[in-house]
Amino acid sequence: MFYSGFASGKNSDPINETVYQVKKNEVDLETTKKQVTDLEREVEHLSIVTEAMWVLLKDISGLSNELLDEKMKDVIQSKNSNKLKRVGCKKCARIVTAAHGKCIYCGGELIGTRNSKIF
Repeated sequence: MFYSGFASGKNSDPINETVYQVKKNEVDLETTKKQVTDLEREVEHLSIVTEAMWVLLKDISGLSNELLDEKMKDVIQSKNSNKLKRVGCKKCARIVTAAHGKCIYCGGELIGTRNSKIF
């Protein structure tokens, strides 16, 4: 619910303007709290789905937790090295970080990167 008891404007009384801003900030805070709660629920759901998928895959394929840990370390190391890798844009020729996946200036494809990503 948005507090509309005070109008915001240049000619407003400073106290009324402050009260208005406080009420607006309270509304913004509640909205942000709800968004955080929703994100926490989504992360929990995705965590459960991921764990269930891993258990199924492990049971069917015979893979081990150790192999998964090793692969996770490889992926993290690869992501960290891509954060530092600088590449050129095919469209505008500017240099950007490969971690972006596409040019941050024009949206063009980067040299030496794949255009389609699964994740």
